[in-house]
Amino acid sequence: MKTSKFLLAQFIIFTLLIVSSGQNLFAEEIEELKEIKVTSTRDTLTAKKLPASLTIFTEEEIAKKQHQSVEDLLRGELGIDVVQSGQQGAQTSIFMRGQGSGSTLVIIDGIQANKNTTGAFDFGDLTLDNIERVEVLRGPQSIQWGADAMGGVINIVTKKGAGTPTHSLSFEGGSLETFRQSVRSSGAINKFDYSLSASWLQSAGISVLNDESGGTEKDGHVNKTFSTRLGYDFTPDTRFEFTGRYTKSNDENDDVSGQESSFNKDNNNSNNIDNIYISAPFETNIGGWWDLKINPNFSYEEASDIVSTENDKFINRSYTMYLQNNMEMNR
Repeated sequence: MKTSKFLLAQFIIFTLLIVSSGQNLFAEEIEELKEIKVTSTRDTLTAKKLPASLTIFTEEEIAKKQHQSVEDLLRGELGIDVVQSGQQGAQTSIFMRGQGSGSTLVIIDGIQANKNTTGAFDFGDLTLDNIERVEVLRGPQSIQWGADAMGGVINIVTKKGAGTPTHSLSFEGGSLETFRQSVRSSGAINKFDYSLSASWLQSAGISVLNDESGGTEKDGHVNKTFSTRLGYDFTPDTRFEFTGRYTKSNDENDDVSGQESSFNKDNNNSNNIDNIYISAPFETNIGGWWDLKINPNFSYEEASDIVSTENDKFINRSYTMYLQNNMEMNR
């Protein structure tokens, strides 16, 4: 009898504790998460309304991961294979869902960045400087973006300035004589907002050839990146922006042409690449039911391969203008 009363008392006390803790739990305010907007579908949609496999790296996630390049950010993600052909800064390709690298469309601030010649994009020199969001949209998106998007779309968005202007300066150092400096400023003044960044990365690297093949000197890498996004809100429904990204890189390498006279030799071979991406999007709303978007943009790549005394230069440029109309007739 005493045992039964003791067990009953324990049960009552345990029940009261659960009820009390439950009341405290439900009394706490529920934090409502902000909707994540996706722009890799041409139209701006929320992530939960998108009928596709999607991964979004926000500004907070990018800062938390502490990666330097987009390729490192994407490495190991579901359905993505990253293939790097050499040391830091070497040509890097991304394959999505078993498709070739030319079937993954890369968009930088509305600019289709894939090369006109190979159809692919080289991630070797694309750093995360001044990048606000990276969207990975898996699966064929050819209806919206054409044959270049059979494997999927990787959409990269530059940071938008907001709030009181802030400035930052950083210095980093590491192994292989690696040094990195960066400066950034962003903010908003009345209707004008801006975001600027510049970075410089240098590494002595390692030799592409091993010691047995005669590779004794280090093959270094240099990357200089400047990025900007400027915007002006004429009205709450009318906005103009200018985005620009410039990258200059230099990668040293050994001669691996296979010719007996030059193979196994350290020399002054190098690859020099200049990339420029510029866009000037304008959007407005007319009558509350008509959204008009215009985005003229320009991309330019100049690649120089210096082999011994020869210098080969390749230039790839593209001019594009997008005009998009979204109308809601039921308003």
